[in-house]
Amino acid sequence: MSSFVRKGAFGASPADLGTRAGLHSQTLISTGLADLDRILGGGLPLGAILVLFEDAYSPHGSTLLRYFAAEGVVCGHRVHWAGAAVPEPKSLPSLAKSRSHSQQDDQEPGKQEDPKLRIAWQYRRYIKRQHDASDQQGPPPTTPLRRRGVPDVPSNAADVTSPSTSTSMGVSAGGQTTMKPKSSSGMRDWSHQFDLTRPMDESHLQTNLLTCQGYRGSDALGRLVAGVQAFTGTLEKPAQPLNTKPNMSRGPESIGRVAIEGLGCTSWQLGMDSQHAMDDVLRTVLQIKALVRAAKCAACISIPAGVLQDSALVRLQYMCDAVIVLEAFREDSGIARLVSDASSCCGLLRVRRLPALNTLSRPLPSSELYLLRHRRRRLAIEQLQVDPDAEAAEAEHASGKSSAAGLLCSGPPAAAKILDF
Repeated sequence: MSSFVRKGAFGASPADLGTRAGLHSQTLISTGLADLDRILGGGLPLGAILVLFEDAYSPHGSTLLRYFAAEGVVCGHRVHWAGAAVPEPKSLPSLAKSRSHSQQDDQEPGKQEDPKLRIAWQYRRYIKRQHDASDQQGPPPTTPLRRRGVPDVPSNAADVTSPSTSTSMGVSAGGQTTMKPKSSSGMRDWSHQFDLTRPMDESHLQTNLLTCQGYRGSDALGRLVAGVQAFTGTLEKPAQPLNTKPNMSRGPESIGRVAIEGLGCTSWQLGMDSQHAMDDVLRTVLQIKALVRAAKCAACISIPAGVLQDSALVRLQYMCDAVIVLEAFREDSGIARLVSDASSCCGLLRVRRLPALNTLSRPLPSSELYLLRHRRRRLAIEQLQVDPDAEAAEAEHASGKSSAAGLLCSGPPAAAKILDF
């Protein structure tokens, strides 16, 4: 019986590459936004293409692209940022001061809640009434009962059933919490927190990891493919021969990100009719997909409305690994009357396709419609939740019912004849 032991640097653990392992032998990278990572199933797999379809009134595709590029710069990945004009590196968001500071900024003033109490927001007013009533009545007098043969327990003793002393919560004997924070979905947020109000520091932009290129003209798409090919040639290949020893000394710069903004829009000045432009855009996306699959790289492409027709959009959805549609949020729409705090909503996000590399069946999203909300320093993505009071009011308005005073002072609202009472 023989055993194999790795010795030396070959068996050492690699450096932090800004990645983590996913399902089905996938390697995930963060999109820069923890909410989007949870929607995609933990992150974007290497070798996948994420396409953002945005309408004419939704500018949030460029914001998600900036998150994607900024996360790569901070992690030390190589980033190729392309567009019709040369993108400005200073437009990338800066790192937030701290995660706790960012969470405090997201909370609205006067609406801070106890972290120990997490309950649906529609029950807050009932809890407040119960607290007010209990404060007016005062605590009832209690007399401790002493059982025979059971010694008294001091008041300062720790409760063995409380979460503060439970071993499942990761609390050590010294009282220090060792459990890492997790989100509501059970997955730990591993992306960085960015501040959209401040530009990225010069220390991150002085590195040679970020490449900004502008492509404009009749041969713009061909030069774009050539630029992506030259970029992916500097990255590490995902598949190595069996007799090749993996190079564990390579750092995060061996991983690449491709961000393309507004592919095929009028700013590219392709100078051709719409049918030829659609065919060239589809061919370009297919070539970029082949280049991304052949290297440790992932791509994020935004395509504005009007570039592709409906038939071409359907074909492109089957070409790409993940498809997200961004729509504008109208204040006079039915959704605006049903959601809470509609003033902070700035857009809608629809999930059309989730990445499914190395699998036979594609996973289904937990929800297809999400809300984009403006926070103080960041963009938040929340699942659509309907206000029950607003839903009841909308249903009452749709059914034609009126108030009690209106029913007393007039006839039935749905009366067919004048003489009906």
